[in-house]
Amino acid sequence: MEALDIVWLLVVFVTLLLLLVAIGIQVRGVKAQLHYIETPLNTAIIGDCPSLSLGSRYRAHFFSSCLCGCSRTFSGGIQSSLGELDPFPMPQVREQHITLPDGGVIRLDWLDEERLSHLPANAPIVVSFPQVGSCSAYVGINALFCHRILAEEQFRVAQCVYQGLGGLTISSCHLPCTAYCGTNDVGDALKAVHSAFPEANILVLSFSFGAAHFTRWAGSNPSLCSQYNIVGMVALSHGFSAQETSEAGAKSLGGAPGRTVVELWKEDVTSKANLEQLKTLDGTNGFKMQQLLKATTFEQWDDALLPLYGYDNAQDMLKECDAVYVLQDLNIPMLFLNAENDPVCPAQRMRRIEHPQLLNHRLAVLVSTRFGGHLHWPDGCCYSRASWILRVVLEYIHAILCKCTPLMQKE
Repeated sequence: MEALDIVWLLVVFVTLLLLLVAIGIQVRGVKAQLHYIETPLNTAIIGDCPSLSLGSRYRAHFFSSCLCGCSRTFSGGIQSSLGELDPFPMPQVREQHITLPDGGVIRLDWLDEERLSHLPANAPIVVSFPQVGSCSAYVGINALFCHRILAEEQFRVAQCVYQGLGGLTISSCHLPCTAYCGTNDVGDALKAVHSAFPEANILVLSFSFGAAHFTRWAGSNPSLCSQYNIVGMVALSHGFSAQETSEAGAKSLGGAPGRTVVELWKEDVTSKANLEQLKTLDGTNGFKMQQLLKATTFEQWDDALLPLYGYDNAQDMLKECDAVYVLQDLNIPMLFLNAENDPVCPAQRMRRIEHPQLLNHRLAVLVSTRFGGHLHWPDGCCYSRASWILRVVLEYIHAILCKCTPLMQKE
């Protein structure tokens, strides 16, 4: 047999094998793994989430399923970049600008308020803290979730826009980076929501960077969570540790995740509206604008901005800004969803025995899927959808906001 024939046979064999894997995932799916401590509250919550209590199976998108027999990191990267999930109507947005003590400005985008005008003042509110990017209410998985929640017309929905993003002009020294997680910005956003509707319970829906930012604040301020009526949280693709997440972003897929984040942030801070403020900051506490603009990795970007946040080195910054140090102090019910093949926030990082902050937390439910990538969980045969992850999260939100609040008080 010719060598070329052998190569073709191997190609055909591998192709058939990958197709069989994809068909198997479509037909059977892969059961999601749950980790939680059995308490009356957790039992009630899980019991009210059929997708979790009945052993729901996640069926990855057919195209990405073909790659699930390959490298875990490679398949996770593909699943993370499949593109837009489920088109949806554009919501009407009312922008509420909030001026912060540091001189910066954040924004709350209140979605479809006119359509929800029939809701009473004490109707629950879902507040979204989005991932890295523009914080858009129209694009991305965060916007998809907000739209699905709005469609039920039971809860108000607000989305936070961080300093300098989403069209906001930078007006402070707090540029986007890991150190930004150490600011009180998400707390100021939640304070504004509570002030507008003091009788309403709030559930936080957070994504990747937004999850790191919120959990750092909430773990550092448990009394404020109670004061603002925050009754629960959903975190998709939480990294557990900001340091480990940034290291994974620099190593996995040739460093593509880290470079992508840097390019997104660089585009925002060098926009026409922000470039003059960036030049004004040049030289502040030793900050060098050119060092920031030359950064290509997450580590370089963070290091360049340390002077603006008043830190001498990255380790000092992480002690103040990384959620990993305060996760054990979170005092609200929490649902964490991570995929095993997430290239930067793998599920196994969340449940390590040697780091039991969440594994042994009485209020945490950890859900792991074998596939799903980073912030995507695509499913469907011909079109990339997100029906499984939407169903799980919406069931949890209903369980917290509509059924389990009395049990929370006992916990």
